[in-house]
Amino acid sequence: MMTFYPEPPEKQNVKFYLFSCNNPFNPSILSYNVSENEMKNLNYDQNRRTIFIVHGFTDYYEQVNWMGNLKDNILSMKPCRLNVVTVDWRGGSIVKNYLQAVANTRLHHLSKN
Repeated sequence: MMTFYPEPPEKQNVKFYLFSCNNPFNPSILSYNVSENEMKNLNYDQNRRTIFIVHGFTDYYEQVNWMGNLKDNILSMKPCRLNVVTVDWRGGSIVKNYLQAVANTRLHHLSKN
């Protein structure tokens, strides 16, 4: 049996796009190793629910694809009481081997520094 290990986060280049009701089109773009202090300076309301939208194997985030459309629909609800984070892990999802992509999902989280 072949074992696959996650590729380094620098190679995967995971990006977290943070949107809010006040900022639905110009996201704050966060890397995988964002610090707690950096989070405090964002347009993020911790009292609101946060919805994460994550694509699958061989896909990626773009404003004009299904992820952007879903984000827009969520944030257009009235009254708007949500944060939305779209996760783009294209560096880890657009690989030749599906099992490598599965292994790469182990790294997709916001780390706590």
